[in-house]
Amino acid sequence: VHTDADFHKMMRLGDQISIQLTVGTIGRHSFHIHYSLVNEQGELAASAKTVHVSVSRATLTPVPLPPEVRALL
Repeated sequence: VHTDADFHKMMRLGDQISIQLTVGTIGRHSFHIHYSLVNEQGELAASAKTVHVSVSRATLTPVPLPPEVRALL
């Protein structure tokens, strides 16, 4: 539903980048994932956040997160 990113250090093709993910807010219908992209020097090169919403396949309207998804988060 939403994505944003901030770039803090230059990254080039071929750079080794580690991506660390953490689960942020878990709501009734949605959850946030936070990303930290760290370069070989251990510096934060970029950060991002995505917001995901559980929806009904039939109506494409928000539905509560299934218990099995909530347990994995």
